[in-house]
Amino acid sequence: MEEAGGACTLYLVPGGYHGFDLIERRTPIAREFHRARMAALAAAFTADRHLR
Repeated sequence: MEEAGGACTLYLVPGGYHGFDLIERRTPIAREFHRARMAALAAAFTADRHLR
């Protein structure tokens, strides 16, 4: 995404495998990942609103 000119942030989760946040939703690591994802989306949409 970065190479195409898009803004992105890489959030690494040690021990996290593809889909871990869906399979193990109630674990602390999945909850933290969800919070980080929601914060990133909120920031992206807020920034987008200011550009209009």
